[in-house]
Amino acid sequence: MQIRFLFVLLALPLIAYPQEKQFRFQGQGPTQIVETSSKAIQLQERKVWLFEEEGIGFSNDFRGARLNNAVPTNGSTFQLTIEAENYPVNPSPWYAFKVWSGTDRQVTLSFNYPQGRHRYFPVVSMDGKKWANLDSARFIAKSDTTIAFYNYRLLPKEASMVLDLTAGDTV
Repeated sequence: MQIRFLFVLLALPLIAYPQEKQFRFQGQGPTQIVETSSKAIQLQERKVWLFEEEGIGFSNDFRGARLNNAVPTNGSTFQLTIEAENYPVNPSPWYAFKVWSGTDRQVTLSFNYPQGRHRYFPVVSMDGKKWANLDSARFIAKSDTTIAFYNYRLLPKEASMVLDLTAGDTV
């Protein structure tokens, strides 16, 4: 008789103890309003960068493009500058550009973000219609420049990707 009574007394606290609540997303909290009427939109010059010595060309001269500058750093590496359209509202600028080569070759494209962080994984297309993620082994995010962003993601300040270019084709 005493064992049954003891069992009930020991089980009672377990039943009365509230179960841990599962996390349930409550939606995004209040959005902080950032006054930008005094902030200019960072327009980009539509242009084509031709590097004859390297045999490479870049362009942002199409709808939806975003590339602010391209500079060769050696024969096969190019630094691309991507500026936010409106900082501080959009500190994670997108990028879209065309690149081509006169010869079959491999190039490394290093991204530079003066006011932001690299946020989007590269997708590539040969025809502008069919798109595919770049092979993840060809994308390098520099971990020593990674910071917390929006308190939940780690985003690098610097990133680069390796592309194989075929003579006459535009990527």
